Amino acid sequence: MKGIFFTVFIFLTHQLVAASINFSSAYVDRGKTLNNGLVMQPNIEENAHGFDVGVWGNIDIQNKNKERLSEVELYINKEIQLKSNLNVSLGYAEILLPNENDAEDRESELSLTATKQVSNYHLSISVFSDIYTSSEPNYYEGEINSNFQIIGLYFDYGAKLGYFVSSESGYSGFGYSSYTLSYNCNSSTTSIHIINEIENKVCNVETKFIISMNYDL
Repeated sequence: MKGIFFTVFIFLTHQLVAASINFSSAYVDRGKTLNNGLVMQPNIEENAHGFDVGVWGNIDIQNKNKERLSEVELYINKEIQLKSNLNVSLGYAEILLPNENDAEDRESELSLTATKQVSNYHLSISVFSDIYTSSEPNYYEGEINSNFQIIGLYFDYGAKLGYFVSSESGYSGFGYSSYTLSYNCNSSTTSIHIINEIENKVCNVETKFIISMNYDL
């Protein structure tokens, strides 16, 4: 698994458009805690013929018992501008989970996202489907983001809401909401994330506060 990750990393580095590395106090995805401790998440991306192609990884720094590289995501996205303030993005991601057993060591996810700019607010709604197990959508996500400036300092803030068609527990409904405040300084971004549990049966939120630092390379 490490060989695949670093082979793609080296290839994209030679064609480099964007690269970043993120350090976070925990790794939480869609309200679920996947790593309750310090993680490092490198990401590199190349734009080829209008498609964004990249690789993202999650490295569990504090894990001493098994493979620290717990997740690798290979993705491709295509964004289409419908109007001056309305975009649609179609994405595909192959998610590899090297620490899971053979039956659950991958996901193949298809996504469709619509984004619209309204005044100073960036609105988006996304639908996701794990086509490795089913062609039906299994998760929806709504998000709003904006920014403000105070005495020359630039901040971003946003909120996210997740709806599960069928969660791991078998229940459907709104599972969690999250709120983010970020400070941008040159090529680095420091963020505070607060995660709120809406329905325990749908999504059991264990980690409710995260601090992260992202660096553009």
